[in-house]
Amino acid sequence: MELKLQNSKKPTPETLPLVKCAVVKAEPTLTPELFQHFTHGAESIIITSFANGTVPNRLSAVIKLKVDSGIPVFLISNNSGDNHGIERLKYQVQVDIAQAGAIALKKVNINNIESVIRAIQEETVLGKKGSDLERAISERFGVATS
Repeated sequence: MELKLQNSKKPTPETLPLVKCAVVKAEPTLTPELFQHFTHGAESIIITSFANGTVPNRLSAVIKLKVDSGIPVFLISNNSGDNHGIERLKYQVQVDIAQAGAIALKKVNINNIESVIRAIQEETVLGKKGSDLERAISERFGVATS
């Protein structure tokens, strides 16, 4: 597919290529094996976490493997009632996932998932991947702090 850039050198929605971004819903039944299966071949991963930004602890090791292999992992809250994302990491399970390398996005939640995917597409087109992509998305949407 040919990518057409406008004068701003920013791709238009019609010209954005398909980026291998896995979107995985955190569920109590989500095992590391299922997570690996759902994210196989992904260049970035978005996890829709429980309302306060938590993900099952058993996923910490597999998230760390993904991040260590250069695949950014972003967390967004599935709390659609708020107009923001994960504000603070206040529970140990949140801290464990952050220590594994997942980035909890502060300014967006499930209501804005399309914006996050589009931002990942735009930044990927500009040549960003791995830690550069992680940094660009973090700058756009903010990062929750502990």
